[in-house]
Amino acid sequence: MKKLNIVLYILCFSVQVSRGQIHQWNIVPLNTNVNFHEIELVQDSILVLPGDAGKLAVRDRNGVWTLLQAPNNKPFVAVENIRFQNLGRSTKISTDDCSIYTLGQAANGLELQTDSLPAYPLNGRKVVKIVDLNISNIDETRYGIICDSARILGYKFPYSTPRFNISLSTKKSIQDLYPFNSWNILAVGDSGKIWKTAGLNEAFQAINHNLGSKRLNKIIGQRDNNLWIAGDSGLVLYSANGGATWQKRNTPTGLNLYSGWKTDSTLWICGQAGLLMYSENEGQTWTIDNSNTISDLKDVKALKNDIFATGDDGVLLQLNLLTSATKKKKNLPYVFSNKPESISIQNIGNETLQVALMSVEGKNILSKTINSFSNYDLREVVAGIYILRIESGNDVPTYQKIIIRN
Repeated sequence: MKKLNIVLYILCFSVQVSRGQIHQWNIVPLNTNVNFHEIELVQDSILVLPGDAGKLAVRDRNGVWTLLQAPNNKPFVAVENIRFQNLGRSTKISTDDCSIYTLGQAANGLELQTDSLPAYPLNGRKVVKIVDLNISNIDETRYGIICDSARILGYKFPYSTPRFNISLSTKKSIQDLYPFNSWNILAVGDSGKIWKTAGLNEAFQAINHNLGSKRLNKIIGQRDNNLWIAGDSGLVLYSANGGATWQKRNTPTGLNLYSGWKTDSTLWICGQAGLLMYSENEGQTWTIDNSNTISDLKDVKALKNDIFATGDDGVLLQLNLLTSATKKKKNLPYVFSNKPESISIQNIGNETLQVALMSVEGKNILSKTINSFSNYDLREVVAGIYILRIESGNDVPTYQKIIIRN
């Protein structure tokens, strides 16, 4: 008998799931299949999406999207609107080797222009993210560059060398830097690590917790003491005291969570396999939206009444909160794996379930109709990545990502 190792990313209904409205997201065509890494609001309703192969998607003030191309085809990994002393703000777009571009105005619209930052030699390290560290809006330049191998460079005008140039002790990757409450900076990364400093001249101190070792991907907040962290395997952490202590928020998913955005009323989080979910009560309960995609979503941002999400395969989604069609959330099935070679599905709702196991290309592998309980035997399924599609009545379908290894 073939021995399988099945990793199942599931919806877990041991937590309370909100019965909020399920929004219908619209797909914005960008005519590319490159992976986009983040969304940045840079100025006056302009949005920028850095992507692989030197692609940059830009939304102008009129809401028109344009795809720009860097001449060297190197992957764009970061974009940030940085305040420069006496010069106002400037949008800096970086490739993974720290080649810097900015957005300039041309006769026919926005264009990419070569630029520079006072940057310490990276010595072969790759850039992960650039972060503006001046949130007090004073006339001063402060920004940070996250590199791989847990290296963080922090700059302050007029110094051309970093005010701090440190490699955190774990040598694990840093995923995000987040400034808040004037000069405080929080850092998160692999193995569940959290660090904090009180400013560019202070050392980062590890914040100890017992909430697991999953990779932490994104810090979310509104620059005050209320902070959230999105991580792998459905992990969401919350702090009400500026990161001094943390508690785990229950979520209805085991998918990796890559990013999020906090508005005055709503916390949005995106992740693996097209996951989009939101909470209207600080993360105590959640509603999973219908994203219309199974591509990984890497970032989500709000611009007035519009929410945007982007990620792999050139996917860009838009939701207008004033005009979007919605459906009332229904009970969903509880999905679990109880044996190494099978998946079991329990229907806890009142509607018949239509279940299909598909390849990532959309090819149907197995199909079943479930009234109460059923078991999927996966011993004859070739190792790979699959999507489990579950539909109940007229409700929107849900998707689970499954990895089958030999």
